[in-house]
Amino acid sequence: MNKRTKHRGIEYGMSSAKGMSFPSVGAPRPMYSRAFTLVEMIVALGIFSIVAVVALGALVKIISVNQKAQTLHQAMTNLSFSLESISRELRTGAKLHCESGTALNILLWELTDTRECPSGEVSDGTGAVFAFNSTRLKYDAGGIPLCRLIYAYRLRPVDAMDPTLGYVLEKAEQADCGGNVGIGGNDFAPITDPDVIITSYTIKLDDNEYPLVFLKLSGYVGASEKERTYFDLQTAVSPRVPNTN
Repeated sequence: MNKRTKHRGIEYGMSSAKGMSFPSVGAPRPMYSRAFTLVEMIVALGIFSIVAVVALGALVKIISVNQKAQTLHQAMTNLSFSLESISRELRTGAKLHCESGTALNILLWELTDTRECPSGEVSDGTGAVFAFNSTRLKYDAGGIPLCRLIYAYRLRPVDAMDPTLGYVLEKAEQADCGGNVGIGGNDFAPITDPDVIITSYTIKLDDNEYPLVFLKLSGYVGASEKERTYFDLQTAVSPRVPNTN
């Protein structure tokens, strides 16, 4: 004969033959649930915080490197384009003219001769100017060319009292035949990105049949010391037309 009893919600059957109790078939088994302790939660939060801080630091570093790379790329693209423009114009120019300082002499009509740089070259100091007759012509009312307009480039100190602060590369174009270039400095405008700081330069001009112009620029890109990237660029150009033209 079997008897059934319940203990803690579980139904047991009693066998009279053997005096043994056993869970009835189909009876629910006991279920046990256990929550996190306070210590476990504190440890988990601590590990999560460490991982989050490390990940955030890496993300900030990646963003900073990306911004620096973009700034460098834009500035160097601008500087390279400026040097390429100068080289292209010099190849078709004539009567090259080089001076130290930042003020040009009065230039009327075309430049009449090639003038070498003082002492063969100009470098760090009060600035430098080099000019030439461009291929841009000025015509009269009847369409007759009057002159080749002058292009001029100069390296002007950011602070005239302290050349160690760097230089700015600027350009001026003669507006009309007989017009002055560079008098008062209002004709010149910067052609490089403001983030580009030129710290030193060298300009050489050899007065040969085909004059050779050597230009070297050194400096850095970036405002703060940590973000600065330094550069050295140079180019050598010889006009395609002989010096007699």
